[in-house]
Amino acid sequence: MKNKETLVISSALIYYIAMQLYKDPQLLAKTTNILGLLADKNRLKIIKLLECKNCCVCELAYMLNIKQPSVSQHLKKLKEAGIINSNPAGLWTNYSLCSKDEPYVKLLLTVVSEWLNGDEEIKKDKARIMELDRNNLCVENKKNGK
Repeated sequence: MKNKETLVISSALIYYIAMQLYKDPQLLAKTTNILGLLADKNRLKIIKLLECKNCCVCELAYMLNIKQPSVSQHLKKLKEAGIINSNPAGLWTNYSLCSKDEPYVKLLLTVVSEWLNGDEEIKKDKARIMELDRNNLCVENKKNGK
């Protein structure tokens, strides 16, 4: 998306939030919380990776090169903010971006989805996450005590 289109989407988001403040006095606090969450590099990367596919904690820990408890804390905060969902699936819990919930979350995710798409690190990470085999990765992590 071109910079002008991103600016239009960002402006629409700001306008939407301003108009909704009349209906929901807590919206400013919720939006401030979400923007604060997005100020963390690892949480932004988690969102960008979840744009590609649903992921388990093992996959995200591997991609971010951080310990699983740290990933779990990031996921907990994103889930509490309504940005991601968790769904148990056999041995794993799959995390995905929210597809429902409040309209301002959808708008924020729309804007975030346009951010960083030109970043080389994000491009490489998006390609790598698609090649990960969670069966091998999670089994290897358990063997190594991760």
